[in-house]
Amino acid sequence: MLISLQRADYIRKFQTLSEGILSEGKQERFFSLVQNLPNPSAAQLADINAEMDLA
Repeated sequence: MLISLQRADYIRKFQTLSEGILSEGKQERFFSLVQNLPNPSAAQLADINAEMDLA
């Protein structure tokens, strides 16, 4: 349970820090990739760098 609480805290912190910088879709893509780190594809690894929304 402690691990899931720490993970939830990490996600909340990331969302707070990236608010207005990364879209929710980009945040979700990043978390999806991180959850699959033991066996990502080359295409997934190419997507790990999040791009800022400059608008």
